[in-house]
Amino acid sequence: MPTNIDGFDPEWYLKRYPDVERSGLSPAEHYKWLGRRLGRLGARAPDDVATVRADEGETAKSVDPYDNAGIANALKRLCNWLFPTSDRYGFTANECAELVANHFWNDEWGGEVEKNRNGTLLVDFLSDFGLECKAAKPRRRTRGSPDSILLTSFYAPSRAHAGGLRILDLYEEIRERHPSIRLTLFCSRNPAVDGDISVLDHIFDDIFMCDPGEFTPETLQKLSGAPGRYGVVDLQFHQAGILSDGFRVFGDYVIYTPMEALARADFDAVRRQARSDAFPLDRFFSLIHRGAEERKIMQSVDKTVCVSSADAEFMRQFGGSAEVSFFPTGLSRSEFGEQLRPSYKPLPIKKRKNRLVFAAYFGSETNSVGLEWYLREVHPKVLAACPTYNLAVVGRGDTSKLERLEARSVSFIGEVPRLSPVLEQCKAGLVLALHGSGFRGKINQYALCGLPTVSTSLGATGLDYVDGEDILIGDSPSDFAEKCVSLLTKDSFTQKLGQSARRRALETYSWGAIWPRISPIYHLA
Repeated sequence: MPTNIDGFDPEWYLKRYPDVERSGLSPAEHYKWLGRRLGRLGARAPDDVATVRADEGETAKSVDPYDNAGIANALKRLCNWLFPTSDRYGFTANECAELVANHFWNDEWGGEVEKNRNGTLLVDFLSDFGLECKAAKPRRRTRGSPDSILLTSFYAPSRAHAGGLRILDLYEEIRERHPSIRLTLFCSRNPAVDGDISVLDHIFDDIFMCDPGEFTPETLQKLSGAPGRYGVVDLQFHQAGILSDGFRVFGDYVIYTPMEALARADFDAVRRQARSDAFPLDRFFSLIHRGAEERKIMQSVDKTVCVSSADAEFMRQFGGSAEVSFFPTGLSRSEFGEQLRPSYKPLPIKKRKNRLVFAAYFGSETNSVGLEWYLREVHPKVLAACPTYNLAVVGRGDTSKLERLEARSVSFIGEVPRLSPVLEQCKAGLVLALHGSGFRGKINQYALCGLPTVSTSLGATGLDYVDGEDILIGDSPSDFAEKCVSLLTKDSFTQKLGQSARRRALETYSWGAIWPRISPIYHLA
C-alpha cells in the first residue's frame, strides 16, 4: 500500500495522536484507513500553528485546503458554528463531527481526496468563514442613476405569491419615482403560480417570457436580439442567481436577491433535529451544497440583496468579500391601497367574527408544515377554551393533505381576489414558521388591517414588532394556544395591540419608508 500521501506529516501525526504507535500500523496506514474517518488531521492545520512554541523548532507545513487535513478542519469549524454550546442544543460540536466524519470519505476513489465532492464543497463553503469580510473586490459601477434596468426573474412579478408581489411593488415604485428609466423584464411563465400578470404592461417597457426550462441567458439573447447593455441587471430568485455569469454580459452592475437563504433553512433544520434519533445527514449535506452554491453566486455578483436582516446576517458569515445588503418587503399599494390611506379606520375588534386567520402560499413547505403543526398541536387547545372560534385558511396552493386531518371549525377558503376583505373579518392573524428563512410579510398585512399577530419566534425574526406591545410570540403548542385565546377573548387588549401594530407597519414598512434603503442599492439618485 502506498504511504506517500500528499500533504501528510507522519511525524506530526504520531506526536499529535499517541495511540497510533500502539496500533501496529505506520502513521500513513493508520491515517489512510482509520484516522481520517475519525476526523483527524493529517498535518497541522493553519489555526494550530499559533499554538506551537517557537523553541520546538518545528516548521509549519503548508496544507492543501482540499486534502484530508483541510477538509477535517473545515468540518470542525462548521460543527462549531452549528453547535457553539451544548447547553442550548443538547448536542456538541465534537459529537456532530464524529457522527458526520465517516460520510465525507464515501466518494473517494484511489485515495484521491479531490474526488470527494462533499469535502471539497465544504472547504469552498467555509473558505472565508470566521474571518472579517475583506474589502470588496473592485466592481464595475454605473455612473450616476442608470438609464435602464434589466429585471431577470424566474417567477413573474405577480400578486399571486409573496415574492412576485414584492417585485411587482418594487418596480411600480421605481417606475413612479424614475419614469425616464427604461425597464425590461425577462422571466419564465408559470401560469399555475403567476396568476394574472396583465398589469406588467403598465410597468415595463419591454417584456420577454419563456418556458421555465428555457430560462437562460441564451434565451434572453435570442428573444431580445443582440444583447443590450443595461445600467443594472437585477437577478431575482435562486434560479436566476445560479446563471449570474451568463447574465453579466447584459450589464455593468449585477445584483442578486435570493428571496430565501436556502443554506440558512438547512442550518436551522440541523440544529433543530440534532437531538432526534436520526441525525439529519441529508440536511447537513444540503447545507454544504447549498451554502457552497450560494457563496459562489455571492462572489460572482456585485451585491447580494436579502429580504430580511436575519438572512443577510447569515449570508455575510460565509460570503467572504461579497457585499450583502437587505431591505424588507413593503406594504403593497396594489393589494392594500385603501388600507394605506390615513383616513382608513379598521373595523373595531368587538364587531368582528370570533375568527383567526392564516394567510399563506401553500406551495411552500414551510407554510404547510406550520399549519399541520397548528392543526394537530394548537388548534384543539384553542377550541377547548373557545368553542365558537373558527380558523380561516386562505391562500393559493394544494391544501388537500391538511383538509384530510378533518379538524373541526376550520374553513379552507383557498385563493381570494383580494386578501383585505377576509382579514377585516378576523380578530388576529397567525404566522406559523417552524423552519425556513426569508421575510414574513403577512405580519405587516395583518397589521395594516388592524389585526395583531400570534407568531413563532422564527416568524417574527428581523421585524420591528415588540412582543406584548403589537405582536404576541409563542413557540410551544401550549404557549401559542394561550396567546391565541387571549386575543379571542379580550377585545380591548386585542384592539390595543392591533392599533399599535398598524402604526408600526405604516411607520416602518411602507415603500416610502423603505425607499432610502433601496435607492443606493439600485444606484437611483
